[in-house]
Amino acid sequence: MMSGHSKMQKKILKRNNCKKISVYLGDVHAIGDGVFDIVVANINRNVLLEDIGKYADHLAEKGVLLLSGFYESDLEQIISEANEHHLKFDRNLKKNDWVAARFLKKS
Repeated sequence: MMSGHSKMQKKILKRNNCKKISVYLGDVHAIGDGVFDIVVANINRNVLLEDIGKYADHLAEKGVLLLSGFYESDLEQIISEANEHHLKFDRNLKKNDWVAARFLKKS
């Protein structure tokens, strides 16, 4: 199921024979009541901090949360909030001042 997807996303999924991937465009409410193995959110720090708990609620046991769109200086605050929602910081990547971080749902 795809909501608000682009033609490019649809083409990439088809080319790679991806049949069990859901792509949603919008805020956390766009994913409804689904439970997912992986959730990816690329938005600013304030929205991520506000929605981390909702992302965690939509993750399957041992699920992966990938967050990006924030600065390196925000990482500790993001990690702290994620810990409050039973998400364990795994690692991060940095490019210039931008960061992407990976969290694992604690079982």
